[in-house]
Amino acid sequence: MMIIKSDSNICIGRNLKKYRELRGLKQVDVVRKLQLLGFSLQPQNYSRIEKEQEHIPASVLVALCQILNATLEELFLSNDS
Repeated sequence: MMIIKSDSNICIGRNLKKYRELRGLKQVDVVRKLQLLGFSLQPQNYSRIEKEQEHIPASVLVALCQILNATLEELFLSNDS
């Protein structure tokens, strides 16, 4: 299983938070949607993902793209973009 977190230029967690807020969703809303898709993620784990403190399984990242209506490219934008 591929695990993705961030590197010095790409902050996936910050981008997840940005798109979640743009969609008017709370963290708990995202977690519920993930759970409905079969992922056993807890709210505190999702919070840690947005804070860049927890790794993201690639399958969860793909599901988050669907939930947030964002592309992988958008989630991988660097802070410089």
